[in-house]
Amino acid sequence: MKFRYYSLLAFFLSLPTMTMAQSGSPSPSIELPNPAGLETVNDLLARIINWLYIISAPVITIIVIWAAFLMLTANDNKNQFEQGKKMIKNAAIGAGVIICASGLVFIIKEFFGVNP
Repeated sequence: MKFRYYSLLAFFLSLPTMTMAQSGSPSPSIELPNPAGLETVNDLLARIINWLYIISAPVITIIVIWAAFLMLTANDNKNQFEQGKKMIKNAAIGAGVIICASGLVFIIKEFFGVNP
């Protein structure tokens, strides 16, 4: 039963190529639109890094303000103070990674000899 199903499926999937081979017409060309308007991978990486810069600035600012609020309202609660310190440290590490992203892309392109 499965063999019959797969043979019928293969037959029907190969029908368009069989009919085109018999008609002698050239294969149709399909043109897909480029919705992002990007031509190269470099353009894609540049757009992703710019997007990261735009999104990360307010997010990091909110995290640092929230962490400072936690630290200021900690009173004698050492866990809350440590949580605020940890949040600020992680936000600084994240900001550093995002800032270094464009430099890392440049270093990789130079290493492999890719010209834009």
